[in-house]
Amino acid sequence: MTHFLSRIFSPSLRRLAAGCAAFALMLLLGACGSQKATVKSPDQSSATTLSGGGATLSSAADMRVQLRKMVASYGSDSWERLRIPVNINVQSPKQLSVSATAVMERGKSLLLSLKVLGFEVGSLYLTDRTIRVIDKMHKVYIEESIADFCAGFPVTVSNVQDILLGRLFIAGQPTLSLDTMLGYEAEIIGPQDWLLDPPAPMPGVDYGFRFSPADVLMALIVKAGDHEPVTAAYGRPAATPFGPFATSVSFTASTPKANIGASLEWNFDKARWDKDVELREPSVSSGYKRVSAADVTKMISGI
Repeated sequence: MTHFLSRIFSPSLRRLAAGCAAFALMLLLGACGSQKATVKSPDQSSATTLSGGGATLSSAADMRVQLRKMVASYGSDSWERLRIPVNINVQSPKQLSVSATAVMERGKSLLLSLKVLGFEVGSLYLTDRTIRVIDKMHKVYIEESIADFCAGFPVTVSNVQDILLGRLFIAGQPTLSLDTMLGYEAEIIGPQDWLLDPPAPMPGVDYGFRFSPADVLMALIVKAGDHEPVTAAYGRPAATPFGPFATSVSFTASTPKANIGASLEWNFDKARWDKDVELREPSVSSGYKRVSAADVTKMISGI
């Protein structure tokens, strides 16, 4: 059976495993470049801080109210564990689809288990120290320290969880501070939409959050130098015992050779929380070949 599955799904799984690793890399590094760039709209006239300087009080107050409402909606009690089914769909450069299960421990670990016909064929496991990607079909794996993998970009496990689940975060910080975010620069970018622009987490990399007037986080944008931005667009929020989470996240990015697009669709109707969740750390079986993240990047470039 394993040999049969390998013959059928190997090409797709190779691309999917590479895609998962590449998206993790792009999200954590923000497609890093060396030149400073800011995530803003072309019109800078409406830029201000949420404390009210440089704009009419009504505009700053409206954005401040929205931000307070959104953070308050997360609730005072944070979730500790989450197990949730997810469908992963890659739209470009190739069309692929696979079911998966995500198991998260808040701020400590993230496991994404990929399955075909009920069999686990690969996994991505992230902690505050290590990232491990295992491709069971080809018996290869990646395991690198977060410091090396991120090349100095300040990121926490909580940040990655928030990126995937559609919540605000402060790069490099394990928790969200409303007081800190109220001091960030904000900008009206349309009749009803607005952008929150935190300080650059490292030279050459910027990120921002786009909001709708209905207190909904619409997108995360990460920009580095003269590279095209990496965008995470969020679907409608789902109500949960721990506040709203995005029902989907769609990633878009560009490389010199291809446009990359993929989405994750979360099934919160079947989510399990806290004590109902058993944690698991995937292990690498004997005989697997270790490859580097650079090898995965080369694999992506050849898709």
